[in-house]
Amino acid sequence: MRNEYDYRIQRFCESGQYAKHEEEVIDFAFSLRDKLINDLEDENDTIRLKYIKWIEDEYLLATKDFMIQHELNVPDNINNFKSFTYEHQIQGFDNKPIEKFITKSDKNTGGRPEEPDKKVKKKQLRSDYYDLTSNKGYKISKALEILEEKYAPWKRSTIETYLKK
Repeated sequence: MRNEYDYRIQRFCESGQYAKHEEEVIDFAFSLRDKLINDLEDENDTIRLKYIKWIEDEYLLATKDFMIQHELNVPDNINNFKSFTYEHQIQGFDNKPIEKFITKSDKNTGGRPEEPDKKVKKKQLRSDYYDLTSNKGYKISKALEILEEKYAPWKRSTIETYLKK
């Protein structure tokens, strides 16, 4: 979805000859987001809230995902980023806020930690598979059986997946 803020970020990249994941562009996106937050009138200001959400989801979090996938150094400002929460302070009879607008929470939180030596094991798996099929002449199904025994906690489907990637 192309919008005014996507266009502004794109123009900023072109004017400074930056890539979208460079720190200067990330700082610019944060400044756009901060200006939108400061200009918010109330929780019914849906246009600004949508743009804030777009900058967070489609640019900041997408950039963070890109940097993680490509094993780039993720700057602290994007690594420690928290999605904007709008809390309108209308007090109820019990003096508690009764209205909230919350954007989507940060991605990449929680879940099972990755095995520390997983990359090494995958590399060895591919090497063993090549050795079994090319050098020793085993058929694919027999090679997979042998690998399934050697890499015991991994099932056949997991081994096939890792061989494809």
